[in-house]
Amino acid sequence: MLAAGPATSGLPLVLAGARDQILALDHSVQLRAHEFLIDGWQPEEALMRFAFVLSRKDPAPAVATAVRTAAFPVPVNGSSHHSNSEVLVADDDLTVRLVVRSALENAGIKCRMASTGPEALQILRDCRPCAAVLDINMPGMDGYEVLSAARLEAIPVRVLLLTARQQEADITRGFTLGADDYLIKPFNPPELVARLRRFLRPRT
Repeated sequence: MLAAGPATSGLPLVLAGARDQILALDHSVQLRAHEFLIDGWQPEEALMRFAFVLSRKDPAPAVATAVRTAAFPVPVNGSSHHSNSEVLVADDDLTVRLVVRSALENAGIKCRMASTGPEALQILRDCRPCAAVLDINMPGMDGYEVLSAARLEAIPVRVLLLTARQQEADITRGFTLGADDYLIKPFNPPELVARLRRFLRPRT
């Protein structure tokens, strides 16, 4: 069963249902969603995601507000060469990097790759991609440290944490530091792409 909240009520739009149903929706519908709730998640995780969506409507720290309300221009015709559709993929596992890169490039999204925390942070500083997929466990600096540094420096990037950690405290820590979303490994590449698409253009 697919359920969607009203998009015009001023309330966050949440899409809930089977993964195939949600990913089969038109991209314009997916892009309006503030969150996806995929069948099979534990009730605790669903409640945590709902709480995070609602908390975004509250006043946020100046840095986080600047980052989350920054306007990211719409990629032209889905071109992978448009600079504002670029995504950083940072993970110390080469297989994960290649899988994510393949999924993104098949969706017309250009990406850069990093295998360490310091390398990821330098790319964020120099290239300013509009979104980043950060692994939590990376050498040099972990994903939390890269995220924290990016927020302190007010780098305008939307961040999705990709992690094998499933403890609520770990996920809450990521949100507290300013993460925009997260996925737990093993992950579904089409779902990752759908979540990142929301960060490549402003909400309507």
